[in-house]
Amino acid sequence: MYGRGMRVVASDRSLSWRYAQHSGPAQSEREEPFPDLWVAHPASLWRIIMAARANVVADFAARVLREDPLADTISVADVIALLGAWRPYTVRRELAIKLAERCIARDGLTLDLAAALLGDGERGGALLKLLLTASPGMLIQDPALFAVLIGACAAVNHYWFDPLAEAAAADLSPEARRDVLDRVFAGLQPAAWPPDEMTRAIGLAKLLTKLFPAEIGAMDGEVLRRLSQQPSQPLQAIAAHLAAHHPNGMNFVDVGALVASENPSLVAAAISILGKRPIDALAADVAAIAAFLTAPAPEPRAAALPLAARLQNERPEAAIELAEMLLPTIYRTEQHENLREDVLAVLTGTLRPSVIALGHDTVWTLLRARSEPARRLGASVLDGLKPQDFSVRQLARIACNDQVIARRFAVAALQARVDDVRHAPEDAFAMLDCPFDDTREAGFTLYRTQLKPEDWTPTALVALADATTEPAQRFGREMIGRVFEDKNADFLLSRLAEHPAAGFRLFVARLMRDYVQGDTHRLKRLVPAIETTLLQVRKGRAAKQQVLSFIEEQLARDGDEQSAVLAPILERVVATCAVEDRARIVTLLTKIKHRDAALVPRVALVPREAR
Repeated sequence: MYGRGMRVVASDRSLSWRYAQHSGPAQSEREEPFPDLWVAHPASLWRIIMAARANVVADFAARVLREDPLADTISVADVIALLGAWRPYTVRRELAIKLAERCIARDGLTLDLAAALLGDGERGGALLKLLLTASPGMLIQDPALFAVLIGACAAVNHYWFDPLAEAAAADLSPEARRDVLDRVFAGLQPAAWPPDEMTRAIGLAKLLTKLFPAEIGAMDGEVLRRLSQQPSQPLQAIAAHLAAHHPNGMNFVDVGALVASENPSLVAAAISILGKRPIDALAADVAAIAAFLTAPAPEPRAAALPLAARLQNERPEAAIELAEMLLPTIYRTEQHENLREDVLAVLTGTLRPSVIALGHDTVWTLLRARSEPARRLGASVLDGLKPQDFSVRQLARIACNDQVIARRFAVAALQARVDDVRHAPEDAFAMLDCPFDDTREAGFTLYRTQLKPEDWTPTALVALADATTEPAQRFGREMIGRVFEDKNADFLLSRLAEHPAAGFRLFVARLMRDYVQGDTHRLKRLVPAIETTLLQVRKGRAAKQQVLSFIEEQLARDGDEQSAVLAPILERVVATCAVEDRARIVTLLTKIKHRDAALVPRVALVPREAR
């Protein structure tokens, strides 16, 4: 192959050949020792290109075959055989496309060559597309070519053929259109349609219904019957899809057998046929439609969408029943790939009015579900319901939903129902504990600006203090400090003293000082709160110190009334208080004992032992 060239030389170190000085693997000039001999025997080159395993050998034969006049001697049958060969792919494909161009220029486009080009893939399809675009009348003048291309271009890689075929079919006479359709059906042989050709079969059926809708609607049903009875599943799929566009298609195919098939494409075709039944028949088979919409494979689910749309438009009560049957799928974990998303798309799209018609109880259940698709569905239909359908407590819970649409709906509803919030402030406290900042800030603003001090009851303030998040607890202390009144002080302080949060206990200790202000009656009302604070074990250290300082301030007033109120408290807690507080409490008891020994009868002062 390289005897006359200087690019390939023998290695002086091994029994091998190599390129000299990193030369490239190809040149335009011929390098073989006997070029005329190869030209005189093109069959030998053809044997090489068809059987060579090495790219370099196949490339040598391809370069020689591309030259004139050898290329003009290659027959169409040889080009088709070359297109059908698979090895080596790159060299074979490039040579085959070049030779096909020469054959078309010399002999025209034949049926076999057109089918072979389409089967070759992108390059062959591009060549055929170029020819048909340049000569669109070719399809009109040759019905046989048109029929072959329809069958071959049904594959997903040749969508470019659809507009060309539609334009050609529109220009055909009714007789020519029937002729093309008959030729297509005549070429549907079981041997040419193995089971793995299902995608191509469905593409062919869709293309035929697009090109010849009137002819398919008027065609002889026996053709469909014969196709549906073929052992080839792709042919059965073609028959089923065409029967869906025939007015009497159900009479010519076994719909029951198709529905029971394990092939999803056949089931989808059967569903399309069932969709042509009267609406009363569809309404009676709501359970079957629900089963189709929740099928494991995506094809039956997609085919059942028009059935759901018909029910929604013509039988709303049946559509409501269908939506109710589909809801359990939304609540469950994913059982089949994209099943929940497909069902969710149906419920939020076609069947959305039916989901709304199920009522606010169903939507409330959806919003509170653990399933994220269920919450998404509930949020998407909220705008179809009235805010008055929900209680204030429910709206507050909805405002804490992870769906932004639901939160905005609930916040707007609560802002419009301020009177209800004023009547029972604690019903909307869930907003204040919400993990989402937008709802929490909206709740703070609502309570700060819309509620008056008289709207707050002691029970509501205690409930507000029971918030679990730190921002809500800070807001609770703010509201309690703002609306704190003397008449409810003993209840609030005694209850808040039991709060587990250290911040609240410290807050209570500070409120005691502001509340008492030297009034013995008020001090008596704080006895439970003081005892609760001092008896806390291993917590509330700062609050205890505040309360003890408060007691010291009260005893420093030299009033017997304050001592009479505080002495029993200190006497009770001294035995059970924390060790670090006992010395301080004993000191306070000693002061009271010196002031009036009768106030603390169980306390005895023991003189310090002198040593």
